[in-house]
Amino acid sequence: PDAGLELDMRVTARRDSLRHGRAEATLRGVWFHAASAILEQTRGLDRQNALGHLLSGSLYKMRLTRAELEHAAADHVVISYHVDLRDFAVTSPTSVYLPRVPFAGVDGNVLKRENDDLPVHLDTRQARRLVIDLAAPGCTAAADTTHLAGAGGRFTASLTPHPEGGVTLEYNLHRQSKLLMGEDKAAY
Repeated sequence: PDAGLELDMRVTARRDSLRHGRAEATLRGVWFHAASAILEQTRGLDRQNALGHLLSGSLYKMRLTRAELEHAAADHVVISYHVDLRDFAVTSPTSVYLPRVPFAGVDGNVLKRENDDLPVHLDTRQARRLVIDLAAPGCTAAADTTHLAGAGGRFTASLTPHPEGGVTLEYNLHRQSKLLMGEDKAAY
């Protein structure tokens, strides 16, 4: 059954202080179970590190540290993080460049298997949303939207400028667990 977003995360940061962002993440499904095990089995710095590493491999160039449990329920947990976006947002004196795709959806080695006869098994459902509110007084931006769909999934990214300077980025990824063979594998 569809249990909602497995990752629903909101990040707030300022352009002049990208290393001091804050995030709040709601984890469900596989990530909820992993976070629950970490919360049950660890304490102190070990807990903070394990909760930070839990999401780091799935988010492009974001460093998550100082994890703290905010809320625990029967089917989800809410965890707050300190977020370093210095490698995520590329800055110059006059511009900020933000990636269109912040998620690492599949292991890069799958591309090396393009010509073999074996199927690619995407073993887990992915339903993720990431919202980034970036305050950047004095900066301007144009609204932008990206939409990709195919091979059992869809991805959208939108950029909404703030009148006072800055942007809100919203990224959504939805993909079902799937076994890809033949033409479906080539398309993926």
